[in-house]
Amino acid sequence: MEIADLIIIMRKLHHDSAHCAYHNRPHASLLRGVSSTWLTKLAKHLALIVCLMILGEAAGRPVIGQLGIILLVILAALINSVGRALQRRLPVRIPLSKRLS
Repeated sequence: MEIADLIIIMRKLHHDSAHCAYHNRPHASLLRGVSSTWLTKLAKHLALIVCLMILGEAAGRPVIGQLGIILLVILAALINSVGRALQRRLPVRIPLSKRLS
């Protein structure tokens, strides 16, 4: 390798590390990961509650009305979409050996 190649590689590594340090802070990434997992689990639990409410209404013992059930379905869908959007924003870790090639 020539010196010019080494300079280009060093600039690329410096730019990548500075870019990652600014945009992909570890604590923000961890917070996004935890909150996205929590939100998707909450949405699944809400969907399960909705299923139980539908079964209760079919058995003749409604807990809440049909409007409440549809509102819970919409709420679960919104929470799930927010959780999935946060999961898509998680940074992908690229090993250093692949960055250099």
